[in-house]
Amino acid sequence: MLKKKARSKHRTLTFRSKFEGKVHDALKKAGKKVEYEPEKLEYTLHLAYKPDWKVDDTYYIEAKGKFDYVERRKMLAVRDANPDKEIRMVFMRNQRLGKGSKMTYGEFCDKYGIRWTVFPELPL
Repeated sequence: MLKKKARSKHRTLTFRSKFEGKVHDALKKAGKKVEYEPEKLEYTLHLAYKPDWKVDDTYYIEAKGKFDYVERRKMLAVRDANPDKEIRMVFMRNQRLGKGSKMTYGEFCDKYGIRWTVFPELPL
């Protein structure tokens, strides 16, 4: 995604790229009635998750060195889709979520009610 929005020939519309502006112009030239980004369409992805360890048939442990946005989003989706299962996190270190973030991995887990530890401690 572009950081800066590109302007088309139409002063009232701002497109995400120059290419979108060209497509819009071509559609209008073809005589089509169009609306640019008029609504959001929701979707669901059906994926499967394999936790790292199952402990005593009662909970799961997931080990993470890097807990980036994609992984955090996945863990919340897995938790929400499986409310009867508990997944506990063990991190290599409790670092910040990103360069500009004040929140750490552990604070993220605390916020969302996920038990966690930093190795060598285990979330037992």
